[in-house]
Amino acid sequence: MKKILLLDVLVFLLIVLFMYTGVYKIFGVETFYNQMQRSPLIRDYGNILSWSVPIIEIVVAVMLIVDQTRLIGLYSALILMVVFTIYAVINLVFKEYQACSCGGVISSMTWPQHLVFNVLFMLVALAAVVIMSRRGHKVAVVA
Repeated sequence: MKKILLLDVLVFLLIVLFMYTGVYKIFGVETFYNQMQRSPLIRDYGNILSWSVPIIEIVVAVMLIVDQTRLIGLYSALILMVVFTIYAVINLVFKEYQACSCGGVISSMTWPQHLVFNVLFMLVALAAVVIMSRRGHKVAVVA
C-alpha cells in the first residue's frame, strides 16, 4: 500500500512538471523560440523544437495520467529528464551556451540549480519506473 501511494505521488509530481512546462511553453511559444535562438547548440532547430518539446511534454503528462500508458510515460519522462540534464551539464561546462528555455518559474533558476532540479526529477522518474516495474506492469506495445 505504501508503494502504491509513493508511486502515485511520484507520478503526480511528473505530471505537474511536464504539464506546467509544456503548457507554459505553448502559450509563450515565441518567447520559448527566442530563448532557444540564444543557444548555439539548439539555435538551428528552434522552429521544430519550439513546438515539439512542449507537445512531447504534454503527451508524456497525458500518458502518465492514463493507466494503460503510465509505464511507457514513465520511461519517456525519464528519457526527457536525462536529455534535459545533459543540456544543463553542457550549459554549466560551456558558459557561453547559457540560454534557458525551460519556462515559468523554472527558467529563473541558475544552471547549478537546474542541474540539481533535473537530477531530482530524473530520480523521481527512475524510482517510479522501478516501483511500477516491480509491481508486474509491462510496457504496452501499441500495434
